[in-house]
Amino acid sequence: MTVYGTGRTEDAVDTVARSVARQAITGVAAAVDAANAATENAEEAAAAAIAAAAILDGTYIPGSVGTEPPPLPDVGSVFIDTSSPIRPDVRFQQGAETVTVAGELLATLGAEPLAYSASVSVNGLEKPSTSYTIDGVDFSLAGLAVSDVVIIKYAYAEDVAAPSTIWSQPVIYDDCNRADSTTTPGSADSGAAWIVASGVWGISGNKLYRVSGTGTNNVIFQNPGKADVILQAKFDVVTASSGLMLRATDISNGFTTNATGLFRREAGSNIDRGTFSQTFVSGDSMRIRAVGDTIKVYRQAASTGAWVNVLTATDSFNNTATLHGVRVSSTLASDARFDVFRIY
Repeated sequence: MTVYGTGRTEDAVDTVARSVARQAITGVAAAVDAANAATENAEEAAAAAIAAAAILDGTYIPGSVGTEPPPLPDVGSVFIDTSSPIRPDVRFQQGAETVTVAGELLATLGAEPLAYSASVSVNGLEKPSTSYTIDGVDFSLAGLAVSDVVIIKYAYAEDVAAPSTIWSQPVIYDDCNRADSTTTPGSADSGAAWIVASGVWGISGNKLYRVSGTGTNNVIFQNPGKADVILQAKFDVVTASSGLMLRATDISNGFTTNATGLFRREAGSNIDRGTFSQTFVSGDSMRIRAVGDTIKVYRQAASTGAWVNVLTATDSFNNTATLHGVRVSSTLASDARFDVFRIY
C-alpha cells in the first residue's frame, strides 16, 4: 500500500503503519508458538494413548513408546528391521553359552520367520560381532575355543509365539582323526564307541568307511539317548546309495537317506518319503533336523556357507527311537567316505 502526504500528516501515517506492522509480527510469532505447542501436545497425547492401551492389555514395556524401539542392554549391536512398524509390544531375548568343546556352536531360532528383528547379533568373547540374517534355519558358529562365551540376541513381537533359542554344542562328535583300520571304526571323539550294526567298518585317511559287507543297509550307530536330534555329516565321497540313518531301532527300521531322497525303512522295506530339491555330491554336508513328527533335510554345498532346506517330511514312524548314524548299501560301499559327524 502506498500512502501520500506531507509534513506532520506523513509522520503520523508512518507511526501508525509501524505500530500495525509490529502487532502483526507479534501475532504471527504467537501463532507459530501455539502451533508448535499443539503439535507437541498431540504427540504426547498419542504416545500416552498407545501406552495406556498397552498397559491395559499387559504388553507395555517402560520406554517402549516413541519413535524408536527400546534398546537391548549394551552387550553389542542390535539389528532392527526398519521396515516393521514401530510398536509398543516389542520383546527382546538374549542369552550366553560358554564353549566346552572346541569347534562349533549350533544356534536354532524357534519362530519361523521371527517377527520384528531382521537379523541376529552374535558376539563371541574377544571376537568381532557377527550379524546372521534370520531364515528359520539353524546356523553354526565355527572356530570357537574352549571357554569362549557366545552371546546371542534378537528382537521379536509379543503377538507371535515366544521363540525358543537353542545354542548348544554337539553331544556326539567325531572328526575321525585316528589311525587307519580295516577292522573297526573305533570310538567317536566325544568318547562313545561306534555301534557296528552290519558290515565291517574302519578308518581310512581320517574318514569313516565300510570295509566290506552284504545286504542293502550296512550301518554304524551312535546313541545319544534321544530321538529329537540334529544329525549331520560331511560326505567326503558320496555314492548313490550312501547317506545317514536316524531314529532307528535296528538296520531294518528307521529313516535312511541317499544322495537324492529320504526313505522310511520299515521291516526291511523302503518307503519313499520325498526327493531332495538338490542332489548331494562329494564334498557336501547333510544335516537332518528331526523334531516330533517333522523331519527336515538340509544341504551345505561343498561343506561351506548356507544350509539349504531340500526336503521337509512329516512322519510319526519310530519317533522315539534313539539310534542315529551313517549307512551304505553293498553297491560301491567301499567308495563312500564320511567325516565331521555330529549329533546335537
